[in-house]
Amino acid sequence: MDKLPCEIVRDLLPSYADGLTAARTNRAVQDHLASCPGCTEALTAITGRLPALPQADEAEIDYLKKARKRGRRRLWLALAALLVVVLGAAALRAYVVGTASDPRWVGSEVRVDGRVVELRLSVLDSIHGVTTPEWSEDSGIVTVRSRTVLASPLHAGDETSIFAASDSVRRVVVNGRVAWDDGWPISPRTAAIWETAHPYVGDASANNATAQALELGAALGPWENELETEQAPYGWILTLQTPVDASYRVRREQKMDELACVMLALIGNLDRVTFRYTVDGAPCQRSVTTRQAEQRCGVSFKQCADSPAALEALLQNLGW
Repeated sequence: MDKLPCEIVRDLLPSYADGLTAARTNRAVQDHLASCPGCTEALTAITGRLPALPQADEAEIDYLKKARKRGRRRLWLALAALLVVVLGAAALRAYVVGTASDPRWVGSEVRVDGRVVELRLSVLDSIHGVTTPEWSEDSGIVTVRSRTVLASPLHAGDETSIFAASDSVRRVVVNGRVAWDDGWPISPRTAAIWETAHPYVGDASANNATAQALELGAALGPWENELETEQAPYGWILTLQTPVDASYRVRREQKMDELACVMLALIGNLDRVTFRYTVDGAPCQRSVTTRQAEQRCGVSFKQCADSPAALEALLQNLGW
């Protein structure tokens, strides 16, 4: 039906208000009222209320309800599927893939017999496990990498593996850190110290890394640095901030000598290490030169950092 003009609608309004018009006429009137404020006001004057908006038939309402319900169900199913995928990926990463093992938390024990390397990995806590190691070799250096995962029946806290190299083994590196070198098992502490070796005492950040690896602060307390780098012989002066107790003086000075020897070995152009401190308020100073360190240990000191094995021998010589 074509849209009714206002004149006809106004004539129909009394009958429409009394419910006397046919359904088709009602729809035509309602369509007109939806866009005509004037006729809407006229109907309001007759009935005292606003006209009812066109109502959808029951079939259309049922269809919309069902469509909405189906839409909600599909949304929940999609969210549930996404949750399953996310949880599955998280479980796969946690229990199967894992992360690269950190040698500080995954210990290693290496035995070498000619070309055969036997490795035992041990996680240092009870909630993690370690994956089967991956082996590679290059020019006598065998490299082993593992990944740390959450402990499960798939991967426990210990893992043992054997590798047959194609040539004689001279070094084994486990998870980025040397664990065996030239016939010597290398302790984690020695490997960490050896990694800080550097050529110039003028490199303050490298000096700090060496001091941290040597746990100098734990042994002697806080200190202040002074470098003698303008001309040779080059030196490193450490002024201790904590006074030395007289009853522990001998032990502290022995520790200073040991630390100085290792520092001289690790830093290529370092010629002298000096400690300044106080005992009962009296200032004291103790220096160790490369020559004095060599006389004490009977080795060429600047070669002690050439390899982890040489450094391990030096540390054992010092009683570490």
